[in-house]
Amino acid sequence: MQNEAMEHIPCVPYNSSFVGIQMTGINMGGEMDLTYSSAENKTLTDHAILTQVGKHALAYRLLVTIERKANMFFARNDLLNVWGDGDTQEEALESLERFLLHDFMTYLKTPEKELDCFAKIELQRYKQLFQVAK
Repeated sequence: MQNEAMEHIPCVPYNSSFVGIQMTGINMGGEMDLTYSSAENKTLTDHAILTQVGKHALAYRLLVTIERKANMFFARNDLLNVWGDGDTQEEALESLERFLLHDFMTYLKTPEKELDCFAKIELQRYKQLFQVAK
């Protein structure tokens, strides 16, 4: 039953119709679309859509929320529960990408018998994201 549930994990939904100015930038060798929104309060929120992490193409676009609080930037994806931080948006995104790769590699290197149900589901999500064959 658990294996069936893991095989039917839905893809990450994303919405590419953000209000703002569209920009295309390069991050760690991958393409990302940045959307800037205006805000007058102390927390500014932007979005990035990652199509690649490092040299690894993703199976689907990954929506990343970027927030600026004071002088720090925080990048996160709530569905995968991953985050990164830095002094700039680029540093926060690079930190998030390193976290993604580290987390995925940790799950891959752990023997399956040592993974609990949650870890097996997380590993399956990462395999779908990075297009790893079963």
